[in-house]
Amino acid sequence: MKTKSLTILVLALGLSVLLTWGVAAQGAGARGPEETIPDVGAIGSVSISPQNPGRLTSLRHTAAITFTPVATTYIPAVFKGHVSCTTVPALIRPSDGDSLSTLVPLFQWDSGNDPYATKLVLEAAQDPDFTQDVSSFSSSYRTTGTHEYRFGWNFDPGTTYYWRAWLTCGETKGPYSDVWSFTTGSGGAILPAPALSAPADGSALSSLPVTLRWSAVGGAVEYRVFWRRLDQGGYTSRWVTGTQTEISGLEAGTAYEWWVSARNDYAIGDASEEWQFTTPVGSLSSPRGLNPPLAARDDVTIVFEE
Repeated sequence: MKTKSLTILVLALGLSVLLTWGVAAQGAGARGPEETIPDVGAIGSVSISPQNPGRLTSLRHTAAITFTPVATTYIPAVFKGHVSCTTVPALIRPSDGDSLSTLVPLFQWDSGNDPYATKLVLEAAQDPDFTQDVSSFSSSYRTTGTHEYRFGWNFDPGTTYYWRAWLTCGETKGPYSDVWSFTTGSGGAILPAPALSAPADGSALSSLPVTLRWSAVGGAVEYRVFWRRLDQGGYTSRWVTGTQTEISGLEAGTAYEWWVSARNDYAIGDASEEWQFTTPVGSLSSPRGLNPPLAARDDVTIVFEE
């Protein structure tokens, strides 16, 4: 009787060992390197080891199981700071030493293809050290490829200017481009101011967006349209080839002023009167300040004044 009991016990232990080995082998075929499953409850973290891939070990208990992952989560890497900018913008026009017939030259340059560039800065000044009467322009979306830009005001007639450009990568300033010079024209015709037509001065608008309209000026090739909040020192502007433009991104219940100048091949003409309008209360508005989609457009320049 004792022999039969011992035999049954040995068989039972052997079967248990075989079952445990089979589960472990199945797990070994399904697992790779060690994985750690994050804490999702009270039991703490859980590890699966390649030495015993069929065994799930927690802080509370041990059990023989198989485990097959159903998803993989990748944690994005976060980089602080930026690498140094090494790309040097290439100036295209005005060419070095050019004698121009205009007071509003069209600047053109190639920003290159630096994937880390975050801003392009262009400067023009009356001295090669860029300390006298400096005009500057910066853009966060003209950082790669070829672009052009025309300032919204006249340079002094018959005057030599110097210009350059550079890129920044985050807070890191890249190397300057070459410094080129040009001389502005003189003696050309200055166009008269356009007459504004709509919305009428002092209008209270009933809806947005608003379309600004003005009369045509003979000899004009395009118009510079300016607008700003009455309590804002800077302004937003864009070049327009016709005699109207629609603007958006305005704040609700806010007073704005606007004006227009015409440009011919020589210069920007006289500015029109400044008219005002008030946006409707409760209209859709962007956060106080400037409308981001508008600010990102190629035809829009935003200028802040001290």
